[in-house]
Amino acid sequence: MSGAKIQVGIVGMGHIARNRHLPAIHAHGDDVAIRAICDADPAALERGRADDPALRRADAYTDSRELLADPAIDAVLLALPNHLHLQGVQQAAAAGKHILLEKPIARTPAEADLVIAAARQAGVMLMVAHSDRYSPVFRETRRLLDEGALGEVIAVHVDHHSNYVNPPGGWRRSRELIGGGCVMDTGIHQLDLLSWYLGAPAEVFAYAATDPARLESEVVCTAVFRFAGGAIAELFCNWGAFRSPPARVRHNEGLSVFGKRGSLYVMDDETLVLASPTDDPRAPRTRELKVANPGEWVVMWGHFIDCLRTGATPLSNGPESKKAVELVAAIYRSLDTGKPVTLPVPV
Repeated sequence: MSGAKIQVGIVGMGHIARNRHLPAIHAHGDDVAIRAICDADPAALERGRADDPALRRADAYTDSRELLADPAIDAVLLALPNHLHLQGVQQAAAAGKHILLEKPIARTPAEADLVIAAARQAGVMLMVAHSDRYSPVFRETRRLLDEGALGEVIAVHVDHHSNYVNPPGGWRRSRELIGGGCVMDTGIHQLDLLSWYLGAPAEVFAYAATDPARLESEVVCTAVFRFAGGAIAELFCNWGAFRSPPARVRHNEGLSVFGKRGSLYVMDDETLVLASPTDDPRAPRTRELKVANPGEWVVMWGHFIDCLRTGATPLSNGPESKKAVELVAAIYRSLDTGKPVTLPVPV
């Protein structure tokens, strides 16, 4: 796909589409044009058009099948509730549209297999919006790990904190519609980073707490992972934080990596702190690494466009994105059984 602007349709005009994807799409206005938007709720379409004058020139639908029937549309953004991801991908793939799908790829590994198969059988590109993979600080972390800057990694800590209260009737309140709770919804970002940095763990053990005023499933979860090579990792996902952590904590999401020759801490969107040993182990050498950050959503859309133009495989492709869902499934199996779970989890 080369030459003219890529014609994009957007299915789902909620908060993520309007406030994350749309600004990123506009940043690539020389390469992409929004041809059509769709939402089952007409009020969502009106909100989108009121907030973004560019959408007033786009066709608007309340039935995604009408949008997908437009032969001029090359690719679609599917920004749908989790329980509609499989159906959305199947319909878009059958219509021959390339797909950028909001995370997670699906609610279960089995569903993820069906999503991947639908895109593969139709011969369309599938990319999942695991935005953290496109954050410059997380990409720089991966580069440093690849070059061995920390030596052998022995431990990783990832966390997420937010004061998340779902409105009554909202789909994120439902265990069934979301596919779980805070781990599936936001913790999956950190799990995706873990799988990207360290590969698949051998075992996981988890505890969780609930708060029905917020959602049906877990509102706080801590999980510990053991890797075959001896490294361990910890996830702490928390939707019950009444106050955000102090400034410089990146989007309320932390990452610390500990190796035998150094440690790394993500401080904010543009700053890493790298600590390395000195002659005095009590006083390691530290330095800040600054990374230019145009915004992970802008980087992500640039990658999507490049893959459409060149035919390259996306960094957050279907099989890669399934790995985080497998970790979610292992956590939930541990919560259900009260025992450590060996990966992969049997279907």
